[in-house]
Amino acid sequence: DLQDDSFLRRGAPTMHRRVGPSGAVNVGNATNLLGLSCVIDNARFLGSKTCELIAEETERMMRHSLEGQAIELAWIRDNVCNLRPRDYLHMCLKKTSWYSFIYPMRVGAIVAQGEQAAERFCQLGWYVGAAFQIQDDVLNLTGDYQQYRKEIGGDLREGKRTLMLIRLLRVCTHEERRALESYLATPRKARTRSDLIWVRQLMDRYDAIEFARRAARQLAGAALIEALVTFRAVPDSGAKQFIFDLVSYVVNRTR
Repeated sequence: DLQDDSFLRRGAPTMHRRVGPSGAVNVGNATNLLGLSCVIDNARFLGSKTCELIAEETERMMRHSLEGQAIELAWIRDNVCNLRPRDYLHMCLKKTSWYSFIYPMRVGAIVAQGEQAAERFCQLGWYVGAAFQIQDDVLNLTGDYQQYRKEIGGDLREGKRTLMLIRLLRVCTHEERRALESYLATPRKARTRSDLIWVRQLMDRYDAIEFARRAARQLAGAALIEALVTFRAVPDSGAKQFIFDLVSYVVNRTR
C-alpha cells in the first residue's frame, strides 16, 4: 500500500495514510517479526531441520516477492507500454503467487511431510495466485465498494500495468495508444476523473476486462486440474475440499 500510495484497504485508510510512511514501515517490520516468532515458539515441536527449511522458504519467497514488486514499480516509473500478457503473468508469479499461495502451500507440506513434498505445490500455487491477482485487478475496476472495500479505479489512477491495460495497449488504434501513453506519463496527481473514465470506456470498447476474466477462468481451470492430480491419493476431507473451493473462490469473489 505504501509503495503504491493506495488510499484504502478493507474500507479504511491505509496504514501510511493513518500514521505516515515511517509508522507504516515500522508496523510492517513488526508483523514480519511476529511471523518469525511463530517459528521460534514452535521450534521444539518442529525440529531444527524443519525450522531451517522454513527459513529457506521464507528467504526464497521474499526474494521472489521483492523482485515482482520491483518489476511492477519499474513499469510505472519508466512508463513501459510495450508489455505482453506473459510479462504480466511473470510478474504475478513473483509478486502474488509466491507470497500468497506457493509459499504457504510449500511450508505446510514441509511441516506435514518434509522437504520433498513441497515441490508438488509450485504449479498449483502459481495458477491460483495468477487467477487471484487478475480477479483483484478486475474488481478494482468493476467491484462494488461496499464489498471490495478498496478504492475503485485505484489501479488506473496509479498507472498499474494490469492485464486489462496491457491488452488495451495492444489492440487499440495508434492514436488511442499515443493518448494512453501520454496519460500514463502524466504524474498521478495530475490525472483527472475524466481521464479515468476515458480509459475505462476504452477498456469496455475493446473488451479488455472480459479478456482478463477469461484468462482468470482459464488459470482457475488449470489450477483445478492440478489440484485433482496433486490430491488424487488423499482421502476426502474438509481440508481437501477447502483446496478445491479455494480455486473457485479466487475467480468468483467480490472482495
